Amino acid sequence: MSEITTQPKIKKLTPEQKFLAMERLYWEARAFKEAGVRMLHPDWSDERVKKEVYDIFLYAGG
Repeated sequence: MSEITTQPKIKKLTPEQKFLAMERLYWEARAFKEAGVRMLHPDWSDERVKKEVYDIFLYAGG
């Protein structure tokens, strides 16, 4: 099986492209987390789910 690596592709990106890729990944991660919270708490309102996701990302580092 061949190893898949994205490192050479990333090195060729401009700083702006790297930032945009990071931003896209961040928002995708939030969307996945929101889906997970909704699955665990189907009775919660949209507002409560969004608040929970906000708190999770706010306090994720420590």
